[in-house]
Parts: sequence; structure tokens; C-alpha cells
Amino acid sequence: MKKTLVSLLRSRRTDSHQELAAAVIRRAVLDASSRHAPEPVRLGARAFLADSPMLRHWCGVAGLDPEIIRARVLKQAPIGRPQRRPVSRPAMRRVA
Repeated sequence: MKKTLVSLLRSRRTDSHQELAAAVIRRAVLDASSRHAPEPVRLGARAFLADSPMLRHWCGVAGLDPEIIRARVLKQAPIGRPQRRPVSRPAMRRVA
């Protein structure tokens, strides 16, 4: 059975600071993929996971490889630029 990224991040760490770091990364993964998170939260989480210096910092504290985390996140859902919604335009009315 293949473990999800979130379940891997839930596995116990040896020190409390490693637990905290894993929790920060886990929260970002959940926020980035949540349809219920407010857009600023979702976009911030995606920016964090897109190889920010802070991702590398927290991965270092947690004892995780940021490239592996990023690859797993990308496999689950793309975290690049957010897709733009099509702009709806009012229907054109014929003027007599």
C-alpha cells in the first residue's frame, strides 16, 4: 500500500522541533490542495511548496529532503501558477 504524503508527514519524529516542522509542511500540503481554504491561504501554501527558502528550512529541521516533498506534491496536484478563471462577459445586445 502506497502512503500519501500527508501520512508520511504524520509519522513520528525523534524531536519535538522535528514534529513541529513536519506539521508546518503537512499544513501547507493540506491548504494547497483544499477547495475550502480561502484563496490567499491556498496561494500562500502553493508558493511555500514551490521550492521557497522556507520550505527548504522547514524540511531541514524535519530531516526531510525538500526535492522529494516537492516531487510528491507535484504528483498529487500541480502547484504552479493558479489557473485563471474565464471572464464572463455580458451578452451583446443589438441596438436598433
